[in-house]
Amino acid sequence: MKPIFFFIMIFGTTILPAFSDLNSNNLNEIRLIVQEEVKAEITVLKKNLKAEIGKNAEKIETLGTRFDKVEQSVAWMRGNLDKVHQQTAWIIALIIVAIGIPQMIVYGVVERIVQWKNRLKLSRVK
Repeated sequence: MKPIFFFIMIFGTTILPAFSDLNSNNLNEIRLIVQEEVKAEITVLKKNLKAEIGKNAEKIETLGTRFDKVEQSVAWMRGNLDKVHQQTAWIIALIIVAIGIPQMIVYGVVERIVQWKNRLKLSRVK
C-alpha cells in the first residue's frame, strides 16, 4: 500500500502544475520565446541556403566553361572532318585518273591489237 501511495504522490506533484491556469502574460512570453527561436533558425537556414546557392553557382559556371570547351572541340573536329572528306574526294579522283584512264587506254590498245591480228589472219587466209 505504501508504494501505491508513494507513486500517487509523485504523479500528483508532477501533474498538478499542468492544471494551473495560463494567463495572457504567460502565453505572450511563450509566443515571444517561440518567435525568437524561429527567427534564429530562419537566419541560420538563410545563411546555409545562401552558401549552398553560392556553391551551386560556382559549379554551374565551371560546367558552362567546360561546355564551351566541348563546343570548340566539336567545331574543330567538324572542320577536320570536312578536310578529310575533301581529301578523300581528291584521292578517289586521283585513283580514277591514275588507274582507270590507263586501263581504258590499255584496253583500247589491246582491242586494236586484237582487231589488227584478226585483219592479218583474214588477209593471210585469202
